[in-house]
Amino acid sequence: MKSMKTLLLASLLSISCVAAAEPSRPPHKPAAAALFEEVQLPEGSGDVDRSTLALFADGTIERTDHHRGGADGHATGRIDATQVAQIKAALAKASWKTTTVDIHCMAKGQTFTRYLVDGKPVFDEHVCNDHVLPDASANALQLARDAIEKAVPTATPPPSPPPHPTGPAPAACTRGAALFTEESLVESKGGSWDTYAIAVFEGGAWERVDHKKDGGEGRSNGCLEATQVATIQTELAKATWKAPERGIHCMAIGVTFVRFSVRGRPVYDEHVCGNPLDDASAKALRAVRDIVDTAAAPHTPPCCKN
Repeated sequence: MKSMKTLLLASLLSISCVAAAEPSRPPHKPAAAALFEEVQLPEGSGDVDRSTLALFADGTIERTDHHRGGADGHATGRIDATQVAQIKAALAKASWKTTTVDIHCMAKGQTFTRYLVDGKPVFDEHVCNDHVLPDASANALQLARDAIEKAVPTATPPPSPPPHPTGPAPAACTRGAALFTEESLVESKGGSWDTYAIAVFEGGAWERVDHKKDGGEGRSNGCLEATQVATIQTELAKATWKAPERGIHCMAIGVTFVRFSVRGRPVYDEHVCGNPLDDASAKALRAVRDIVDTAAAPHTPPCCKN
């Protein structure tokens, strides 16, 4: 009996020693969801350059750049508490309710951008968007994007893209979200005409798609210089996109018209008979088109003599 008590006591002491030897662990705290995220996703199944930016409530920004065929790059940054508060206030006012617009757009980028707030998707931005955000949501989106993209513009220098099919190799550039698009659209849905679409992306890349009325399609792409992209952004910021009534009577109608969009939002339709833009916007649009139309001019091979 005495030996059994001794054995029981030894067992209890052994258990208590083991329990005391293992320190207590603090409870696991899951990582907080990002306040705002900008995520580029491929439109198809191919491997393409894309980036992800996340802004957290303490002002920390994390960026990952994925390069096709290469290693990912990572970078971090920070914005101050005042900027975070402004973004939070703007996001709180955003309803993210979109309006469907009737557009005919055939351009398609390699990626689209998905925006998330507190971990929840709120808007997908494609090269051709038939869903337009209301002003409060669009302004909140722009405020957040400007802050995080300026704080962490890139993680690692991207590799050079493939050369232009009909010209010399362009300078290195990336795509990013669509900055400016110019597309010719058919005035009447029943007609069939040659049309085109040009998209300029924030990373400096541009893409042109030409659609022939016989069903053929041509594609070209290239890069703008950083100074050209900066000029485009500066000029677009000057435009109010107001087209006041001029009291003209015009009955002419073209087979196509041109629609201009900024960051996925249609801002002006240029018809044969239409209200012209205010002077500041018209000047800004001319400056942008001078760059875009020159870079993305259609390339026609020289004809051969028989």
